[in-house]
Amino acid sequence: MALPSAPIEHQIPGRMRLRVPARRGDRAFFAAVEERLGTAPGMHRVHTDWRTGGILILHDGDPGPALALAREQALFDATARAMAAAPPGRARQARNLPDPLAVAALGFAGLGFYQAARGRTLGNAVESFWQAYGLRTMRAQPWLSVGISGLAVYQLGAGRILGPASSLFLYALHAWRMARQRRHLGQGT
Repeated sequence: MALPSAPIEHQIPGRMRLRVPARRGDRAFFAAVEERLGTAPGMHRVHTDWRTGGILILHDGDPGPALALAREQALFDATARAMAAAPPGRARQARNLPDPLAVAALGFAGLGFYQAARGRTLGNAVESFWQAYGLRTMRAQPWLSVGISGLAVYQLGAGRILGPASSLFLYALHAWRMARQRRHLGQGT
């Protein structure tokens, strides 16, 4: 029996969207895809939508192991389109580069130490509330989120409410992007 075809609809580094039209509406099939492909090396997340037949794969730069596992597990075949969409060697190059978010995190930590040495340890209330929310969404230690919220209330009482416009615009952009990602992945709040 031939495997259902899964054309690649969209692909960028770290993300691939496929569709399996022949299995559209089959909840059990798409649940099995999420469960089985989620164990492939380098997979960050596999999200499916049985109503549309869609599969979203978030990976570390090489979707090959997930696509090979899909064939081995007799789920679907996306071989021909996957090879055309991903230039050979590009995933290898991406793995040798430092993660831009890790570089940014190190930079922000360094700037934090610099500001602490200057005696500038607290931000404004809006910034503190945003940081508390960010910690909550990262599912970090709940006490840390509560502590940051306490700092925000303190800053409110001290009259230090708003930060510079650039920070507020950046928070707005980040919140908009997070909301868009949730809608795209079909998640609630």
